[in-house]
Amino acid sequence: MIEIIKLIPFATVPWPTFLVYYFGLVIGCIILGWLFVSADGSEAYPLPNLTRFNSIDIAALRGGSAAVIHTVAFSLWRRNLAEIEITKHFLERAKKLLKRDEITIKSIPSQKKVLSPIEKEIYQSLESPRLARNLFQDAGLLSKVERHLEPLYIEFEDLHLIRSHRDQLRAWIVAFTSSFLIIAVGGAKVYLKIFHGRPFVSLIIILIASIIILIAVLKPGKEAPTRLGRRYLKELEKNFGWVRESLKGGKTPEGIDLAYAIAVFGVGALAGVSAFSHFSQAFPTDKPGRDWSFGGGCGGCGGCGG
Repeated sequence: MIEIIKLIPFATVPWPTFLVYYFGLVIGCIILGWLFVSADGSEAYPLPNLTRFNSIDIAALRGGSAAVIHTVAFSLWRRNLAEIEITKHFLERAKKLLKRDEITIKSIPSQKKVLSPIEKEIYQSLESPRLARNLFQDAGLLSKVERHLEPLYIEFEDLHLIRSHRDQLRAWIVAFTSSFLIIAVGGAKVYLKIFHGRPFVSLIIILIASIIILIAVLKPGKEAPTRLGRRYLKELEKNFGWVRESLKGGKTPEGIDLAYAIAVFGVGALAGVSAFSHFSQAFPTDKPGRDWSFGGGCGGCGGCGG
Protein backbone atom coordinates (compact mmCIF):
# COMPACT_ATOMS: atom_id res chain seq x y z
CA MET A 1 0.00 0.00 0.00
CA ILE A 2 2.81 2.39 0.91
CA GLU A 3 4.56 1.70 -2.38
CA ILE A 4 1.41 2.53 -4.32
CA ILE A 5 0.87 5.78 -2.40
CA LYS A 6 4.45 6.84 -3.05
CA LEU A 7 3.58 6.93 -6.76
CA ILE A 8 1.11 9.80 -6.12
CA PRO A 9 2.74 13.17 -6.98
CA PHE A 10 4.00 15.32 -4.07
CA ALA A 11 3.02 12.69 -1.46
CA THR A 12 6.59 11.93 -0.34
CA VAL A 13 8.13 15.41 -0.49
CA PRO A 14 8.94 17.26 2.78
CA TRP A 15 6.02 18.94 4.57
CA PRO A 16 6.83 22.62 3.73
CA THR A 17 7.41 21.75 0.07
CA PHE A 18 4.27 19.63 0.02
CA LEU A 19 2.16 22.56 1.29
CA VAL A 20 3.44 24.80 -1.52
CA TYR A 21 2.65 22.17 -4.15
CA TYR A 22 -0.67 21.27 -2.54
CA PHE A 23 -1.92 24.85 -2.35
CA GLY A 24 -0.84 25.29 -5.96
CA LEU A 25 -2.81 22.17 -6.88
CA VAL A 26 -5.92 23.37 -5.05
CA ILE A 27 -5.79 26.87 -6.52
CA GLY A 28 -5.16 25.42 -9.98
CA CYS A 29 -8.16 23.06 -9.66
CA ILE A 30 -10.41 25.91 -8.54
CA ILE A 31 -9.33 28.32 -11.30
CA LEU A 32 -9.32 25.76 -14.11
CA GLY A 33 -12.60 24.28 -12.89
CA TRP A 34 -14.26 27.70 -12.77
CA LEU A 35 -12.97 28.59 -16.26
CA PHE A 36 -14.23 25.29 -17.67
CA VAL A 37 -17.64 25.56 -16.02
CA SER A 38 -17.98 29.22 -17.07
CA ALA A 39 -17.33 28.37 -20.73
CA ASP A 40 -21.05 27.75 -21.24
CA GLY A 41 -21.49 29.48 -24.61
CA SER A 42 -24.29 31.66 -23.23
CA GLU A 43 -22.77 34.93 -24.44
CA ALA A 44 -23.59 33.94 -28.02
CA TYR A 45 -27.22 34.75 -27.17
CA PRO A 46 -28.80 38.23 -26.89
CA LEU A 47 -29.13 40.02 -23.56
CA PRO A 48 -32.79 40.32 -22.46
CA ASN A 49 -34.33 43.75 -22.03
CA LEU A 50 -33.40 45.26 -18.68
CA THR A 51 -37.07 45.97 -17.88
CA ARG A 52 -38.31 42.47 -18.67
CA PHE A 53 -38.34 41.13 -15.11
CA ASN A 54 -39.87 42.34 -11.85
CA SER A 55 -38.13 42.60 -8.49
CA ILE A 56 -38.86 39.00 -7.45
CA ASP A 57 -37.54 37.68 -10.76
CA ILE A 58 -34.31 39.67 -10.46
CA ALA A 59 -33.83 38.56 -6.86
CA ALA A 60 -34.27 34.92 -7.90
CA LEU A 61 -31.63 35.28 -10.62
CA ARG A 62 -29.19 37.02 -8.29
CA GLY A 63 -29.53 34.91 -5.18
CA GLY A 64 -32.28 32.30 -5.41
CA SER A 65 -34.94 31.82 -2.74
CA ALA A 66 -32.97 33.61 0.00
CA ALA A 67 -32.74 36.82 -2.07
CA VAL A 68 -36.44 36.50 -2.93
CA ILE A 69 -37.36 36.31 0.76
CA HIS A 70 -35.25 39.42 1.46
CA THR A 71 -36.94 41.32 -1.37
CA VAL A 72 -40.49 40.28 -0.48
CA ALA A 73 -39.95 40.95 3.24
CA PHE A 74 -38.76 44.47 2.38
CA SER A 75 -41.71 45.05 0.06
CA LEU A 76 -44.19 43.91 2.73
CA TRP A 77 -42.51 46.11 5.34
CA ARG A 78 -42.52 49.18 3.06
CA ARG A 79 -46.22 48.65 2.27
CA ASN A 80 -47.09 48.39 5.98
CA LEU A 81 -48.03 44.73 5.58
CA ALA A 82 -45.30 43.63 7.99
CA GLU A 83 -43.63 45.12 11.04
CA ILE A 84 -40.26 44.64 12.63
CA GLU A 85 -39.93 44.52 16.41
CA ILE A 86 -36.65 44.97 18.27
CA THR A 87 -36.55 43.86 21.90
CA LYS A 88 -33.56 44.47 24.13
CA HIS A 89 -32.00 41.61 26.03
CA PHE A 90 -29.18 41.74 28.55
CA LEU A 91 -27.06 38.63 28.96
CA GLU A 92 -24.36 38.00 31.55
CA ARG A 93 -21.30 36.35 30.05
CA ALA A 94 -17.85 36.10 31.61
CA LYS A 95 -19.05 38.42 34.40
CA LYS A 96 -19.95 41.07 31.81
CA LEU A 97 -23.41 42.40 30.99
CA LEU A 98 -23.92 42.25 27.23
CA LYS A 99 -26.74 43.96 25.35
CA ARG A 100 -28.32 41.99 22.53
CA ASP A 101 -31.30 42.99 20.44
CA GLU A 102 -33.72 40.25 19.44
CA ILE A 103 -35.33 41.14 16.11
CA THR A 104 -38.61 39.65 14.94
CA ILE A 105 -40.84 40.27 11.92
CA LYS A 106 -44.55 39.56 11.55
CA SER A 107 -47.29 40.35 9.07
CA ILE A 108 -49.96 43.01 9.70
CA PRO A 109 -53.60 42.09 8.92
CA SER A 110 -54.95 44.20 6.06
CA GLN A 111 -57.98 44.13 3.77
CA LYS A 112 -56.21 46.16 1.07
CA LYS A 113 -53.30 43.87 0.33
CA VAL A 114 -52.64 42.87 -3.26
CA LEU A 115 -50.16 40.04 -3.25
CA SER A 116 -48.62 37.80 -5.85
CA PRO A 117 -48.65 34.06 -5.04
CA ILE A 118 -45.09 34.09 -3.74
CA GLU A 119 -45.71 37.25 -1.66
CA LYS A 120 -48.83 35.62 -0.21
CA GLU A 121 -46.79 32.56 0.77
CA ILE A 122 -44.26 34.64 2.69
CA TYR A 123 -46.93 36.95 4.13
CA GLN A 124 -48.80 33.98 5.56
CA SER A 125 -45.61 32.55 7.02
CA LEU A 126 -45.30 35.76 9.08
CA GLU A 127 -48.73 35.54 10.71
CA SER A 128 -46.92 34.66 13.93
CA PRO A 129 -43.81 36.67 14.89
CA ARG A 130 -40.65 35.10 13.47
CA LEU A 131 -37.02 35.70 14.33
CA ALA A 132 -35.58 37.34 11.23
CA ARG A 133 -32.85 34.70 10.85
CA ASN A 134 -35.39 31.87 11.01
CA LEU A 135 -36.90 32.84 7.66
CA PHE A 136 -33.81 31.39 6.03
CA GLN A 137 -33.69 28.28 8.20
CA ASP A 138 -37.30 27.28 7.51
CA ALA A 139 -37.00 24.38 5.08
CA GLY A 140 -40.76 24.37 4.53
CA LEU A 141 -40.88 28.03 3.51
CA LEU A 142 -37.80 27.70 1.29
CA SER A 143 -39.35 24.68 -0.42
CA LYS A 144 -42.61 26.56 -1.09
CA VAL A 145 -40.70 29.54 -2.48
CA GLU A 146 -38.67 27.25 -4.74
CA ARG A 147 -41.85 25.67 -6.12
CA HIS A 148 -43.17 29.10 -7.06
CA LEU A 149 -39.87 29.89 -8.76
CA GLU A 150 -39.75 26.75 -10.91
CA PRO A 151 -41.56 28.29 -13.96
CA LEU A 152 -39.26 31.31 -13.70
CA TYR A 153 -36.17 29.10 -13.69
CA ILE A 154 -37.43 27.44 -16.87
CA GLU A 155 -37.74 30.88 -18.48
CA PHE A 156 -34.25 31.83 -17.28
CA GLU A 157 -32.88 28.61 -18.76
CA ASP A 158 -34.60 29.26 -22.10
CA LEU A 159 -32.96 32.71 -22.14
CA HIS A 160 -29.58 31.16 -21.22
CA LEU A 161 -29.42 33.23 -18.00
CA ILE A 162 -28.94 30.19 -15.74
CA ARG A 163 -27.27 26.83 -16.29
CA SER A 164 -29.10 24.17 -18.23
CA HIS A 165 -29.26 20.62 -16.88
CA ARG A 166 -26.36 19.78 -19.16
CA ASP A 167 -24.31 22.65 -17.72
CA GLN A 168 -25.14 21.51 -14.19
CA LEU A 169 -24.01 17.97 -15.04
CA ARG A 170 -20.76 19.33 -16.42
CA ALA A 171 -20.26 21.36 -13.23
CA TRP A 172 -20.77 18.18 -11.17
CA ILE A 173 -18.27 16.24 -13.28
CA VAL A 174 -15.66 19.01 -12.93
CA ALA A 175 -16.32 19.27 -9.18
CA PHE A 176 -16.05 15.49 -8.72
CA THR A 177 -12.85 15.21 -10.79
CA SER A 178 -11.17 18.14 -9.03
CA SER A 179 -12.28 16.89 -5.61
CA PHE A 180 -10.93 13.41 -6.36
CA LEU A 181 -7.55 14.86 -7.31
CA ILE A 182 -7.39 17.05 -4.19
CA ILE A 183 -8.46 14.17 -1.94
CA ALA A 184 -6.08 11.67 -3.59
CA VAL A 185 -3.01 13.84 -3.09
CA GLY A 186 -4.01 15.13 0.35
CA GLY A 187 -5.25 11.73 1.50
CA ALA A 188 -2.00 10.09 0.47
CA LYS A 189 -0.05 12.55 2.60
CA VAL A 190 -2.41 12.01 5.53
CA TYR A 191 -1.92 8.23 5.25
CA LEU A 192 1.86 8.58 5.21
CA LYS A 193 1.82 10.91 8.23
CA ILE A 194 -0.34 8.44 10.13
CA PHE A 195 1.98 5.59 9.12
CA HIS A 196 4.98 7.52 10.45
CA GLY A 197 3.12 8.61 13.61
CA ARG A 198 3.12 12.32 12.80
CA PRO A 199 0.38 14.93 13.39
CA PHE A 200 -2.06 15.13 10.50
CA VAL A 201 -5.08 17.09 11.82
CA SER A 202 -4.00 20.33 10.14
CA LEU A 203 -3.77 18.59 6.77
CA ILE A 204 -7.25 17.14 7.14
CA ILE A 205 -8.59 20.62 7.90
CA ILE A 206 -6.83 22.02 4.82
CA LEU A 207 -8.21 19.19 2.68
CA ILE A 208 -11.80 19.69 3.86
CA ALA A 209 -11.56 23.48 3.48
CA SER A 210 -10.24 23.05 -0.06
CA ILE A 211 -13.21 20.89 -1.06
CA ILE A 212 -15.68 23.35 0.50
CA ILE A 213 -14.13 26.28 -1.38
CA LEU A 214 -14.12 24.32 -4.62
CA ILE A 215 -17.83 23.45 -4.30
CA ALA A 216 -18.68 27.04 -3.32
CA VAL A 217 -16.95 28.41 -6.42
CA LEU A 218 -18.29 25.87 -8.93
CA LYS A 219 -21.81 25.71 -7.41
CA PRO A 220 -22.73 22.38 -9.00
CA GLY A 221 -26.41 21.51 -8.90
CA LYS A 222 -27.55 25.08 -8.37
CA GLU A 223 -29.43 27.37 -10.75
CA ALA A 224 -26.28 29.46 -10.95
CA PRO A 225 -26.21 32.33 -13.47
CA THR A 226 -24.36 31.71 -16.72
CA ARG A 227 -21.91 34.24 -18.12
CA LEU A 228 -24.83 35.90 -19.85
CA GLY A 229 -26.78 35.88 -16.59
CA ARG A 230 -23.91 37.50 -14.69
CA ARG A 231 -23.53 40.12 -17.43
CA TYR A 232 -27.27 40.80 -17.23
CA LEU A 233 -27.00 41.39 -13.48
CA LYS A 234 -24.00 43.69 -14.03
CA GLU A 235 -25.96 45.68 -16.61
CA LEU A 236 -28.82 46.05 -14.14
CA GLU A 237 -26.42 47.33 -11.48
CA LYS A 238 -24.97 49.79 -13.97
CA ASN A 239 -28.37 50.95 -15.22
CA PHE A 240 -29.78 51.47 -11.74
CA GLY A 241 -26.58 52.72 -10.14
CA TRP A 242 -28.24 56.09 -9.53
CA VAL A 243 -30.59 54.39 -7.06
CA ARG A 244 -27.69 53.10 -4.99
CA GLU A 245 -25.96 56.48 -5.09
CA SER A 246 -29.14 58.17 -3.85
CA LEU A 247 -29.37 55.71 -0.95
CA LYS A 248 -25.71 56.26 -0.10
CA GLY A 249 -26.43 59.99 0.04
CA GLY A 250 -29.20 59.37 2.58
CA LYS A 251 -31.97 60.11 0.09
CA THR A 252 -34.93 57.97 -0.88
CA PRO A 253 -34.94 57.78 -4.70
CA GLU A 254 -38.19 58.61 -6.42
CA GLY A 255 -39.79 56.96 -9.42
CA ILE A 256 -38.77 53.41 -8.56
CA ASP A 257 -39.99 50.67 -6.25
CA LEU A 258 -37.21 50.26 -3.71
CA ALA A 259 -37.88 46.53 -3.59
CA TYR A 260 -36.39 46.50 -7.09
CA ALA A 261 -33.23 48.08 -5.69
CA ILE A 262 -33.04 45.34 -3.04
CA ALA A 263 -33.45 42.74 -5.78
CA VAL A 264 -30.61 44.24 -7.85
CA PHE A 265 -28.11 45.24 -5.15
CA GLY A 266 -29.14 43.25 -2.08
CA VAL A 267 -29.98 44.56 1.37
CA GLY A 268 -26.47 46.01 1.66
CA ALA A 269 -27.73 48.93 -0.45
CA LEU A 270 -29.67 50.13 2.63
CA ALA A 271 -26.64 50.22 4.92
CA GLY A 272 -26.29 53.57 6.64
CA VAL A 273 -29.70 54.90 5.50
CA SER A 274 -31.51 55.93 8.68
CA ALA A 275 -34.98 55.59 7.14
CA PHE A 276 -34.38 51.87 6.68
CA SER A 277 -32.28 51.21 9.77
CA HIS A 278 -34.75 48.74 11.29
CA PHE A 279 -34.77 46.58 8.20
CA SER A 280 -30.97 46.80 7.93
CA GLN A 281 -30.67 45.59 11.52
CA ALA A 282 -33.09 42.72 10.91
CA PHE A 283 -31.39 41.70 7.66
CA PRO A 284 -27.83 43.08 7.70
CA THR A 285 -26.58 40.71 5.02
CA ASP A 286 -27.74 38.77 1.98
CA LYS A 287 -25.99 35.62 3.14
CA PRO A 288 -28.32 33.17 4.91
CA GLY A 289 -26.96 31.07 7.72
CA ARG A 290 -25.56 33.88 9.86
CA ASP A 291 -27.13 34.95 13.15
CA TRP A 292 -29.44 37.75 12.08
CA SER A 293 -31.53 37.90 15.22
CA PHE A 294 -29.20 40.25 17.06
CA GLY A 295 -28.46 43.65 15.60
CA GLY A 296 -26.95 46.90 16.78
CA GLY A 297 -28.69 49.03 19.36
CA CYS A 298 -32.11 50.44 18.52
CA GLY A 299 -33.80 52.77 20.88
CA GLY A 300 -36.64 51.14 22.74
CA CYS A 301 -38.73 48.23 21.61
CA GLY A 302 -41.95 47.73 19.77
CA GLY A 303 -43.18 47.81 16.20
CA CYS A 304 -41.23 49.68 13.56
CA GLY A 305 -43.21 50.63 10.56
CA GLY A 306 -42.20 50.76 6.94
